[in-house]
Amino acid sequence: MSKEREGSWWWYLRQVLLRPSGEFYTTGTFFTFVFAATWWRDNFASKEALEKWDLRRVIPQLHPAWWLVIGFVVILFLSIRASRKLWGIEHSHVVALSKSRILPSSAPEIAIDEDREASLGLPVSLHLQNVSKLDNIFRVEVQPLHFDEFFVMWEPSSIQVMQPGSIHVLRPRCIKAENGPLVELGYGIGEIGRVLYSKQANPNPNHYPFMTFSITCEDKMNNRYVISCEIEYVAAENVVRFGHIFPKLI
Repeated sequence: MSKEREGSWWWYLRQVLLRPSGEFYTTGTFFTFVFAATWWRDNFASKEALEKWDLRRVIPQLHPAWWLVIGFVVILFLSIRASRKLWGIEHSHVVALSKSRILPSSAPEIAIDEDREASLGLPVSLHLQNVSKLDNIFRVEVQPLHFDEFFVMWEPSSIQVMQPGSIHVLRPRCIKAENGPLVELGYGIGEIGRVLYSKQANPNPNHYPFMTFSITCEDKMNNRYVISCEIEYVAAENVVRFGHIFPKLI
């Protein structure tokens, strides 16, 4: 793919005029033939052939304005055809994306929030809630996280059944390996964000995504899902915010 930004005018011009196509190759072949025939005529043909194949006799004697109109019509045709093709490609991408996000009615409904018991400071734990009023969520596996200096495991790391409306508190266990032995750090969710933020060279004080929390689970139809949520630390306000929850069939 070319280095110019996709969607720019130059990128679009390349798609319309300069992209290899049937017309591109046909036009190139035609002009190559004309060049070769002209070179032969000017250097080897007799005077009678030179007069007979004079371009002023071969090419219709049209006003230059008509040649401009013909050129614009050709470019308009190529633009419309290329635009329709590009629109079809984008439409197919949109349809494929929309289909990939269609979930069955039995898909789990999950809410993720901070532990309200830590309201005096940064949150320590996460609340994982089954929002559904009717359906259980089965075989929940909380995925560990790996950072440069430590990794995070969760307690509990698995939940067999989440009943409708139930809330489960997930506590992080931050573990650091130092020359063999494992050292457990007393970091909560907010502290993890603050520690990782402090190690950045030029972090954004208003948006520092430091963790993608994810779980795998099953619904009552035994469909398997991965559900993820981006968590960010806002240094300017010293708070942790939770992004949108994205469930996906696997």
